[in-house]
Amino acid sequence: MNKSKWILALLFQGVLLFSYAQKFDFNQESFDFKKFPSVTSTVWNRSIYPIDTSSFSIRENDKKVQIKSIVEIGAPAQAKKASSKTVLILIENHYLPKGVQERAFFKTVLSMGLSGKINPNDKVYVATFDWFRGGKYLFLEDTNPSNNEQDILRLVNQIKPKSSLPNLQKGSDIYFAIDEALQFLGKSKDASSKNILLLSDDLPNIASQKTIKEITDLSQNMDIPIYAIGYNMGAARYQPVTENEICKVTNGQYYVSKSNNIFETSDKIGRFFEDMIQNSAGKYYNITYSSNLTKTGAENEIGIYLDNVKVHTTAVSYPFNLIDWIKANVLLFLGILLAIGLSVWGAMRFIKNNQEKKAQRLQEIQEKDYLHKQEINNILDKQRETEEKIARQKAELLEQQEQERLDALMKKKNAFPRITYDHNGNRGEFYIDKSTFTIGRDKESNNFQINIASVSRKHASIKFMPDGKFIIQDLGSSNGVLINGQKIDFSPLVNGDLIQLGDVKLKFNI
Repeated sequence: MNKSKWILALLFQGVLLFSYAQKFDFNQESFDFKKFPSVTSTVWNRSIYPIDTSSFSIRENDKKVQIKSIVEIGAPAQAKKASSKTVLILIENHYLPKGVQERAFFKTVLSMGLSGKINPNDKVYVATFDWFRGGKYLFLEDTNPSNNEQDILRLVNQIKPKSSLPNLQKGSDIYFAIDEALQFLGKSKDASSKNILLLSDDLPNIASQKTIKEITDLSQNMDIPIYAIGYNMGAARYQPVTENEICKVTNGQYYVSKSNNIFETSDKIGRFFEDMIQNSAGKYYNITYSSNLTKTGAENEIGIYLDNVKVHTTAVSYPFNLIDWIKANVLLFLGILLAIGLSVWGAMRFIKNNQEKKAQRLQEIQEKDYLHKQEINNILDKQRETEEKIARQKAELLEQQEQERLDALMKKKNAFPRITYDHNGNRGEFYIDKSTFTIGRDKESNNFQINIASVSRKHASIKFMPDGKFIIQDLGSSNGVLINGQKIDFSPLVNGDLIQLGDVKLKFNI
């Protein structure tokens, strides 16, 4: 098999695996027969990817129907969604010379991509994988999870390569490492959304005893999606395998930058972390199809098929139509008519004697029910106000504590960074003495004012990061921010960097 055929075979196998990995379900309460024979129902799909209309079909009692439309909708109010996420960050870490650049890239994109994406209830583990050592491939830096961004990045930044091995192995085994990661997360029984974030060069360069199907079956059974970031060394060659046969099949996502762009990749990591909880709910669709059945009230089996393989069925009773039913049950219909006549006569006498009493009893019940609902609504309103107030106070306290911590950490440095400037002979300097320091034309809203027309009201900010470094960010200025002549939206700062805000040139000194 030549290379092109091999790639096509991998892609075809990935599509099949992805199709059969999807889980579907009908919302039986949503079946709408108002425009019968046009039927509408809500369908849930565990996969975060859109339904493949080329392989998807619906059948009534094993007979295929015509699908009119498939429209994605928001999740119903009763949809279950995890309230927090558990993430195992799995980083390839080998001792070969190429591992140096790979590790530096992964550390940088994680440091930037995780910023502000860790929620208070999240649980994050940091692990690496390598050649087979001590009976395992995966090495967990700390068996206790953390939701502290600084602690997580500390574990990432202290990753060092293992020593070389005296055996004949030719590479690290991605599949074994993922298997160990799944087994580890599977031990946790909490209700959080569990996920794996894999960072590797996608190069399975030894013959693994673990197959892709074993990995994806385990991931699907545990409902643990695999998200992956590829380092573009082996990634370009193996991208179809990782993206289509691992990430998509397990309802995860994949990204590789062809140029190993730090900003694009870190942004993608941040988006992965934002999507993980939402993706745990799957997707919902309104599906409308034309029924082939008659309205006799009989129970029918409605099935969902992928590539002509049944993946879900449900029993549904279509609406009752008197004419269709009479044609099928003439004698029974005559007996029912007689029974109805006798029942109506008896019912009329009964209703006449009890109508007033029933109306009075119903009114009393309605009044009590109304008062009860009002009382419950009042209690819920007060409870909601209290919860919102507590949440606001808690958020403000956390923000204040974080700001105070960064300010204190910054002040421990013996000297603050110094900015020097020279504009049309007007020279000066100022110090960055705040963890978030803003520069702009407006005096009231900035820490330092540059009253020049080419400088925006709030032009840029310089931030002190938890790792002790400084970054600069464009705050949506009209004329932009240049670092050493290059226009940027966001950039780390080092000693001697030349900064240009509008027409004003400044120099960063540490």
